[in-house]
Amino acid sequence: MKNFLSLLLSLLVIFSAKSQDQTDLFMDSVMQVQKIPGAAVVVVKNGEIIKKATYGLANLEWQIPLKESSPFQLASVTKIYTGLLLGKMHQDGLLSVNDPIGLYLDSIPENWKNITIRQLASHQSGIRMIPLENFHELEAALKAAIEGDLEYEPGTKEYYVSTDYAFLNKILQKVTGKSFPDVMNDILLEPLGLFQTGFDQLKDGGLFRTSQLVKGRVSVYGWDSGDYYNSDMRFPDWFYPAGGIYSSIIDLGKVMQILDNEEFITKEIQDMIFGPNPLKGNVTSNFGLGWITEDYQGHKMTWHSGGPALADLIRFPDLKISIIVLTNRRGGFYPFLARGVARYFVDGLVMPEIPK
Repeated sequence: MKNFLSLLLSLLVIFSAKSQDQTDLFMDSVMQVQKIPGAAVVVVKNGEIIKKATYGLANLEWQIPLKESSPFQLASVTKIYTGLLLGKMHQDGLLSVNDPIGLYLDSIPENWKNITIRQLASHQSGIRMIPLENFHELEAALKAAIEGDLEYEPGTKEYYVSTDYAFLNKILQKVTGKSFPDVMNDILLEPLGLFQTGFDQLKDGGLFRTSQLVKGRVSVYGWDSGDYYNSDMRFPDWFYPAGGIYSSIIDLGKVMQILDNEEFITKEIQDMIFGPNPLKGNVTSNFGLGWITEDYQGHKMTWHSGGPALADLIRFPDLKISIIVLTNRRGGFYPFLARGVARYFVDGLVMPEIPK
């Protein structure tokens, strides 16, 4: 028996090392082909971190290597934090995701009042997209959205429209009397010890742009004509529930561990967050509260990406396996990195076909 256990332990060590080596080789090869200056990976299984690594540089101008604590701009992956926030508030009775938004918002059209918080978070509201770059204040953004008709009857379709999250911002302010970053910090970030996650409070005043310091912030780059260029994306504070958060692989790993433990947020609430939330008539959908859920090679997978390709997060909730890959290269490639890494940790997975 002792010899058998020793052999089993040796095989597990060999398999783990092999997985790590394959992951590193995969990341190195993709970074070369896709011109990614820096990347970070974390893999969590059953509440344990089984892979954590950084590659390349956080800043090209200063040639600063990435650290595990380096905060990356997550762009639309911010929505997974917003979904967790809504789920926690629902669990604690601070609001119900089934509440109609007319309970909180006065100056909206009559046919908007029965849209639910769940439909906003699941992109099922029918509210049209408004251009992010045209607005600097929440009220102006909401007013512009309200001036347009709904594009479809709420709850009958799903369409990825980040404007939904501007209305969530207003509702959360009404419920708590606080700004979205303060709500996020008080209910989610501070209780979970996520000290490398937050917002830079960027203010765009035309000629001058200001933001708070973000310790160790990773710079973002594009690639064109054989060279890199700076490529930061402006996320005004009114848009924060949809995008703009910074986070590290340390903090994202903690989040996945906390989900695995099913204590801070229960399994029942997680199922609601991950979705999918059904459409009217029990029509199949893919969106949960800020998360996207689909069948992936025979497994239930919930995920989100942002950037495009700045951040790629996937989770197999039934297996309790999560893979997060963060990069500092914007544009030019499809967010497939987490799926590529997943092959080394989920039996039977194959590399997906990548759109050109």
